[in-house]
Amino acid sequence: MTKLFKGKITISRVYGGGHDPRIHIMITEDNSGIEFFDGIIPLDAFGALVTGASYQPIEFEFRPDKVGWKAENKTELVPKVDVCAKNKKELIAEALKPFEVDGWSARESDMENMHCRVGDKQRVVFSRHVQV
Repeated sequence: MTKLFKGKITISRVYGGGHDPRIHIMITEDNSGIEFFDGIIPLDAFGALVTGASYQPIEFEFRPDKVGWKAENKTELVPKVDVCAKNKKELIAEALKPFEVDGWSARESDMENMHCRVGDKQRVVFSRHVQV
């Protein structure tokens, strides 16, 4: 039996950027929050598609690896590092390393966000996906 997933689809028009007008289609699975389909279709092809002309051209990215998994998030207080240092990337990686275990991954930009500062620590969001 085929497993059905719940999700959201977004279809929007994209103009500019040196491209002809096109349609952007994104599909996100609810449980994992993964945007697993991200496609671009020319405006004329989309018009033909929705009026019954099948097999229109599309360029897309497909990321099914975590579909159906559960998204988890947590916040940790991480020791603050000198973000003005030349080796800030290495300092940030070293500070986050003890927290990036069991599949947890940091939102590294929190380490440089002054709004995440709590005394001598940085409030950092970590996320992971686990099988249900």
